[in-house]
Amino acid sequence: MKILIPGYDTPGALERYCAAALQSAGHSVSFCDLREELYRYSRLGNLPVLAEAEISLLRRRYNRTLLNRVRVLRPDLLLVFKGSDISAITLQAIRRLPGAPALVNWNPDSPFDYATANTNRETIRAIPLYDIYFIWDHDLFHPLQEAGARQVAYLPFGYDPVYHRPVDLSPAQRDELASDVCFVGGYTPERAALLERLAHHRVRLWGPNWERLAPGSPLQGCLM
Repeated sequence: MKILIPGYDTPGALERYCAAALQSAGHSVSFCDLREELYRYSRLGNLPVLAEAEISLLRRRYNRTLLNRVRVLRPDLLLVFKGSDISAITLQAIRRLPGAPALVNWNPDSPFDYATANTNRETIRAIPLYDIYFIWDHDLFHPLQEAGARQVAYLPFGYDPVYHRPVDLSPAQRDELASDVCFVGGYTPERAALLERLAHHRVRLWGPNWERLAPGSPLQGCLM
């Protein structure tokens, strides 16, 4: 099977692990790389209003690139991870192509979680356009169906034993990284409120946007 992934072909990206697994199963996998085609051109990230306008323009160009890539490669399957940078209009155009590929989404986050910026309006609008929508949480089946999903299927997370394995640490590294509570994930007010109740333990926080913590939060010294 010929598979095209519009996503991140970068170290640590979920897409790359899945691509390697699919290739080992005998499939042909290629990327329309989001970082190379879109985010590497972003220059205004520290200016919120201008950054939003810039990303909007870059997304339009990326979507044109993706549509052309589908026309040229003629994949059997378009495998989308989350899809927040892919417009519903582009997916509709792909569906109309002769010999259109099957459209599949595997969303590693909730498509309805605006609090952590894991979604946007296009993500929601695109739900009915996928032939199958894979999700990691059975509680999201009904909301996806209400949003128009054609078929929803459960696909939990896994790991790649080549990369996801224990490593040997020096005593200094072990002391620096050790904690009673380790949380990996982005900031939300709800997560902060829960973790603040555990702050009398040794807590370590890994993930984006924790700089949004209130100045007096007991978690201020926990950021890694």
